[in-house]
Amino acid sequence: MAKQSHPYKSGEDKSSAKLQEPSVAYVSVNIRDSYLNIVSEETFRDAITKVVSDFESGMVISHSKIDEFVKTRMGWK
Repeated sequence: MAKQSHPYKSGEDKSSAKLQEPSVAYVSVNIRDSYLNIVSEETFRDAITKVVSDFESGMVISHSKIDEFVKTRMGWK
């Protein structure tokens, strides 16, 4: 079975449209309204209650502590 060459590697596919410069699309979305239409407010309230409960019982790690763990593990500290 012969190995197939891909057009993007050989530069053969010149017919496709290509971007001439980097492009970024910015979308303005009201996140609160978007998610409340998908997920009920009660679910959000239950999630917040659970997070606060976990925090108060010491079951969460702060961002700075996670940052320390990563730096230590990667040998950056």
